[in-house]
Amino acid sequence: MNSLIVQLSSAAAAGSMLLVLWAYLPLAWRLRDPLGRILAAAATVLALAYLLRSAAWDWAHLPSGPAVNAAFNLLIVLAAYLFLRGRLLTIPEPERSHWRWWTAWAHPASRCLIPWRRK
Repeated sequence: MNSLIVQLSSAAAAGSMLLVLWAYLPLAWRLRDPLGRILAAAATVLALAYLLRSAAWDWAHLPSGPAVNAAFNLLIVLAAYLFLRGRLLTIPEPERSHWRWWTAWAHPASRCLIPWRRK
């Protein structure tokens, strides 16, 4: 019973990520707006990372190890980078030059956790 629940939940999660991948992959190529294109690419990479991880562990029962984990983790890091690049594009133009993709999560400065960025 427990194995069936795991397999059903894995199938539901993989199916939903497949829908996300199907929905956002064309947008990553077609959108002209830089923010939309970056966010669509980030969603695509994140969904792909999940699907590959699910296929390897939940369905194919492939051996896992540091190299396999590293490959999946690099896809997740790429998705995070794309999401943060997109967040940078949402910062108003006059302020944007003071921020980088790795600090954009902390905008606006009034809610920033970095002491030297607080206003």
